[in-house]
Amino acid sequence: MNSVISDGFGITLNARGRFNLFSSNKTRVWISQDDCTPSNLDKLKDLFKSENVALGYWISLAYIYRNVGNADAFESLLKEAEAHNGTNSAADAVSEIEGLLYSCLAVHEFRQSEQCCHDEKRHERHLDWANHYISKCEGFHQYGWCFAMGQYHLLLFFKTKAIEERNRAKDMFNIAMSLRPNSVIPFIYYANILVMEGHVSAAITFYLHALIIANYYNIVVEKHSSNPKFTENIEYDLLKGHLAYIRSLLLFGLGACKFISGDILEAKGLVEASLNIHEFSGALRLKGAIAAFFMVSDDGEFDKNNCLKTWFNSTIAAYRLDCRNIHSQLTICDLLFQKGQIDECEAYLSDIGAIESVTFQAIFFFIKGKCAHSRQEYVKALEFYQKAIGLRSDMNSVRLNLIKVALALENTGVAREHAEYLLLQPCSQDPNVQRTCGLLYLTLAKEAIDKGRFDLIGTESEGGLGLVDVSCLLFSVHQDVGHLIDERLFKALKLLGNATRAFPDDVYALEYHGKCLEMLIERGRGNFNPQLKQNYEALLAASTNHKLEWTNNYAVVCIKSHDYSKAINALEKLTANVDLDTTTNKALISDPRALVMMFNLAYAKEMNGNISRAQRIYSQISRNYPKYPAPWLRRSIIAFNKSDMESANRYLEQLKIMNRKSMEPWLLRAHMLISTGNYAEGINEINKMTRVINAASFDPYTNTLLSSAVIQRHVSNGNAGAPLPKEALKHAKMGLKRPALCNFYAANCIAVILAHERQLKPAYESFGILLETMTLSPHMKFVACKNMAIFCAATASRKNDASYDRMRMTRANHHFSMAMQHGKLDKSLYIAYGRYLFDARKYEEGLLLLENARLYFPHEVIFEYNQIILLDAMLCKFLRDPDKVASYVEMTRMLAAAKYVESMANYFKVACTRDSTFTSKHYISLSSVQSLANRARDTIIPHLNSALPQLEETFKERQRAKEKRLELQRTIQQAQEEKRLQEQQRQQQERQQEAELSQRLLQEASEIASELL
Repeated sequence: MNSVISDGFGITLNARGRFNLFSSNKTRVWISQDDCTPSNLDKLKDLFKSENVALGYWISLAYIYRNVGNADAFESLLKEAEAHNGTNSAADAVSEIEGLLYSCLAVHEFRQSEQCCHDEKRHERHLDWANHYISKCEGFHQYGWCFAMGQYHLLLFFKTKAIEERNRAKDMFNIAMSLRPNSVIPFIYYANILVMEGHVSAAITFYLHALIIANYYNIVVEKHSSNPKFTENIEYDLLKGHLAYIRSLLLFGLGACKFISGDILEAKGLVEASLNIHEFSGALRLKGAIAAFFMVSDDGEFDKNNCLKTWFNSTIAAYRLDCRNIHSQLTICDLLFQKGQIDECEAYLSDIGAIESVTFQAIFFFIKGKCAHSRQEYVKALEFYQKAIGLRSDMNSVRLNLIKVALALENTGVAREHAEYLLLQPCSQDPNVQRTCGLLYLTLAKEAIDKGRFDLIGTESEGGLGLVDVSCLLFSVHQDVGHLIDERLFKALKLLGNATRAFPDDVYALEYHGKCLEMLIERGRGNFNPQLKQNYEALLAASTNHKLEWTNNYAVVCIKSHDYSKAINALEKLTANVDLDTTTNKALISDPRALVMMFNLAYAKEMNGNISRAQRIYSQISRNYPKYPAPWLRRSIIAFNKSDMESANRYLEQLKIMNRKSMEPWLLRAHMLISTGNYAEGINEINKMTRVINAASFDPYTNTLLSSAVIQRHVSNGNAGAPLPKEALKHAKMGLKRPALCNFYAANCIAVILAHERQLKPAYESFGILLETMTLSPHMKFVACKNMAIFCAATASRKNDASYDRMRMTRANHHFSMAMQHGKLDKSLYIAYGRYLFDARKYEEGLLLLENARLYFPHEVIFEYNQIILLDAMLCKFLRDPDKVASYVEMTRMLAAAKYVESMANYFKVACTRDSTFTSKHYISLSSVQSLANRARDTIIPHLNSALPQLEETFKERQRAKEKRLELQRTIQQAQEEKRLQEQQRQQQERQQEAELSQRLLQEASEIASELL
């Protein structure tokens, strides 16, 4: 009823009759919403009283006042209508209209009682009045009472969301329909309730029934259109307008049901038909929703620009028709926000009055939150979003924005709570949700890392940051926090990976995905390097104005992946404006990032083989920025690789002068000396550094390198069986006292010392702890697996029965295989693995391993020496095997192997006589070489030569017997084949004879039949 009279109504002056359509000579007045102001209320009352208008006009005027928000005028007019109707004679009263009047008063009193529920006296007074008016409704007509009670229970349902109230309203409207089956309004209310229940198909049936009734009334009115007396009356226009509005409303309801059911095209046609009859805001909003659906759908039949224009025009038209509608107002506010007019949007929001609908209240707070969010007022935005969620918990877009605001406020607890809720909903597969939740878990991982670093600082000393190594603060955390960090990183990686696969051009998702991969790689997951490289390639391809850091990081990833040409191309584009020939480089001064990019370019060129170009860039950087240590160190390493120790030392000495407190040149110098076997000089260099730099005595890297040098010097001096110096353990423990990346190597030194001192159980546990460390680089994994494999292989033999522990042997084999995956170019690994296979009597595998080692290290004599030892052991094993000895082929192979052993042993003997240092240089024992040559020459080869003639005769006899047996088998097969062919020929002849006989009999039968005829 509210919407029907929203445009106004007309009255005929000096007329008491009910819709007297044939009084064409009387004065008429039209009353619209613009006339219904508080100042005009008394004038309209006087007009209605003086003209003694019908009761229905009072009710219409009251509803117009209620539509404009004047509830007091609504009640005043209804009470005035009741009093005015009571003064008239009973004959003039119309019971149905009076029943409607009392129904409206009853519903109004019920509303007032709900608003005054906190005031007990006023609440009871309004309830008493409501019961009074309901009792009056029952006395006039049951239809009005049922209709009023249906509206009342529906109103209670909107406020309390109680299903019982909705069911009661449905029953009341059902009774109203049965009492007056030709009335349209109860059918509309009943269909609306069916839509609320989700019974859309049933609602369509009732909407169609109501539409048929309205069309019938429209036909009846159209029949009188030719009568001038009928058409010139003002009530005719009012009735025709009301019917048009009802038909349009019903077509709109049918279109909404079709839209809910998914029949979008049919809904589009119904809405256009509704708007052709009468334009109102609801149908225009539905038209805009349909246009928005086509705009985001994948159907190429509809033009996206036209759909956008239709949506915009429909939204504006709906707002112009019904500017007081809260849905239209909120849509305009959201449109202003999308256009970036934040001030205008907030101004419109402040003009919106009280909102009764919970949904619209949630949307109101959501838009206010977005405005505050765009102004970076995150505290206010969080409050508004939380209010919206409190009103409507199913608004996932609000939760998504709330997570972003909570992350901006570093309130990860609130963000995680709502993210976990979203991931349990069907929208969890939405790329925007996955991207935001992935960013949250990435932030949580960073938070755990920062907390772990803070704990490291706090547990180290109360002195603070100065006592903790910088590399520890960048990369390392306590071990118990590592599992939590990895769990969050892998969850973020999964979510961001799904988001990037759904939208490969999403720059933000690609950026977050790259950061997650970088953090995993920093924590030792080097296997993600190819994936990180692909991510940066996609990121650079998707973004037009990409950041310099992205290209630089992509180049670094290419360098780690040994794809130096791509790295050089990317870095040359970044450093195109950097002039290396100038002595004062303005580009490097203005942007310090260019310094890092130039160094990365030089390093890529160095790795790619362009040493001269790299040297030039290094020298330019070190000339302009002499305190930047990286170029000096790289120049020293290049000179060291060229065996130019003088230049390498000179660069390091210059760096020592530039950075007197830097330990890097000292450590690199010591490392170079130790790697060349000058352990004493390397140890002396480290001791000299500790005297120059006081902090070096407590540096974990220094102590770890010193412990390793002491152990290697002890072993190189031939003291393998003697106990290790105590200073090795002392420096290893010092290396563990402060958190740093080299703690792993310090712990490895301690494990080696424990194993050397035959403290097997703690040594085994130490190696196991190193293997379980999460933050392992590939080199760390190689060292841990190699030492564990050597330890297991060394402790696998039992002293009592000279047997082997199968479990230890299996573990040793497994760890050797894992070490081979991370260090294929380590010479000592092949030697240790070959010795293990020799002890395990797996001679064939050992020979294959040494063949591969000779391919990687063709000039290493030690592998050929180990190979002839393995061949000698294998020959001795095979000569004790009766199956091998009885085989002519195996004996021939053994003879060739024995001759190879003899020739190589003689070669080693000659080399030892020519060069006295040959044995010590290549770790070859001359006595073992002599014994191998003697055994092969005096024992194995004569035995094989004597046994081969007889084996050859036996082999030839077996071959002849085998040939005869094969020939006999071929003869038997040929005979069987001939017999099979003969049988097939016989069967074929029989079939032919049968066919000829049947043909002849058929021919004779036909001849006899022809003769009989």
